[in-house]
Amino acid sequence: MLNHSAACPCAEPPPPAALVAGTAAFPEGSVHRFRLGARAGKVNRMTDLFDALSRDHRDVEQLFARYAETGDDVVAHRICDALTLHTEVEEAVLYPELRRIVDDGDDMANDAEAEHAAIRLLIARVYESPPIDLRPVIDEIRKGVEHHVMIEEGELFPQLREAGADAEALGRKLETVRGEASSRSSGQVG
Repeated sequence: MLNHSAACPCAEPPPPAALVAGTAAFPEGSVHRFRLGARAGKVNRMTDLFDALSRDHRDVEQLFARYAETGDDVVAHRICDALTLHTEVEEAVLYPELRRIVDDGDDMANDAEAEHAAIRLLIARVYESPPIDLRPVIDEIRKGVEHHVMIEEGELFPQLREAGADAEALGRKLETVRGEASSRSSGQVG
């Protein structure tokens, strides 16, 4: 959950929709904890897998826009962290269901996982051997993510719905996986 009070001395608001797992240092050095998909004031209700993943997609689009405006390496790292967590959730929840209930689901999941692998290589470059200017790498990540989201939301989600996927049951699984992944990335046990 986002832990950002009105009394916080931060010069800027927290990142949109709290996409990043773990902690993030803001300019004044205050530290905030938030996780992928967390929303301030979120009412406890059933999570629909497709809605949750679509929200994540919109949130990462906002981070890309923010990076385009600022070129801030901290924002670039938030993008990479968000995509890493989002990928883990999709591979644990979405793609197994796609394989299980959709005709040609194996091929679709394999293609999506190949796209994830390509993005992972670019993310590794951001962290392990970053160029002086991250913009070209982040732009390449953005282009790959835009294509991936278009296929996912335009083809995979509708096919899963048509095949009878239980969006709420999958949403519960998503929350479990997301919580476990967030705990691992923040050093928490549980």
